[in-house]
Formats: sequence, C-alpha cells, structure tokens
Amino acid sequence: MELHFTITPEDFIQTQIFHNENSKMGKRLRWIVGAVGLLILLLFTTIICRGFYIIPAFSAVLYVAWWFLRSKKQARKNLRRQYVREIREGKYHEHLGVQSLHLEEDRIRSTSSRTTVEMSYGNIAYVEKDNARFYIYTGTTGNTMIVLPFAAFANEDEKQRFLALITEKAPQTWNPSR
Repeated sequence: MELHFTITPEDFIQTQIFHNENSKMGKRLRWIVGAVGLLILLLFTTIICRGFYIIPAFSAVLYVAWWFLRSKKQARKNLRRQYVREIREGKYHEHLGVQSLHLEEDRIRSTSSRTTVEMSYGNIAYVEKDNARFYIYTGTTGNTMIVLPFAAFANEDEKQRFLALITEKAPQTWNPSR
C-alpha cells in the first residue's frame, strides 16, 4: 500500500497540540503548572491579607475553577501561537510538505522531500488517531511520530485496509479506545 499526502502547517500544529494533550508528560505538566500556580496564589494572598483567611480561600477557589475551565483551552491557544510564529521563522520545514508512506510486506518507509526513514513493523510503539489524522508513534519510547492525514486515503475502504494491515503486522500497537 502506498499513500501520498501533504502535511500542512495546520496539520503540524494540530499534531503538536494532540501530542501535548495526550502524552504522559503533557498531562503531568498541566497538573504541575496548576498546582504550582495555586501554591503561589495561596502564598501571596496569605501574606498580603494577614488575618483575613477568607480572601485566600476565595481566590484559591476562583483559581481552581478557572484552571479546570480554561487551562486546556489556554494551552492550545499558546501552543498554536508558538508554532505559527516558529513556522513563519522557518523552523519545522522538514516536517511540512509532500510526503509518502509505503507499507510493504516487512517494513514501512516514510519519505519526505528531505528524508527517508525505513523501519520494521516491530518498531511501531503505538498508533492513535483524532478526527483528522493517524499518529504512528515509533521507537522504543514512542518518541518519534509519523503523521498520516485522513486525506491521504482515497476512500473509507482504503482507510479500513490501512487499519487492517497495521493491526495484522503490529497487533500490539493499535488501541482504538485511545
């Protein structure tokens, strides 16, 4: 099976946001930032409002409510802004543009205008998907990713053939519930 596709700046940005929201490190970092922010808020409001403990408690409740309701949305906005700026500056151009993915009998070959990467199916750590792309994480720790937009498939049957091939060749990697 051979798939040809284009990774647009929007695909790249959405990939980074997806990875940040779904990776273990990204999830931990959000909790750590929230906890540190709460501690700093409590420390300063307690120092400023000596004797009036209702003010630090009230501000802590407001902060926690804001954090639960807005932190993920704010993180997406910040990441988008960062990657748009960096793409404009010329970074990440090796990840953008026309690419192809060749699924052969014993290996996968990913080709872009600048690089070609070949690996066996055993090198796939896991596969995830969102509403527009598959993410094929490779390496022993899943630290490298091949992005495959759904637009690469001519139709739904071809997408199902891809899923069947990945499931057959690397069954330990596919978890549709992720």
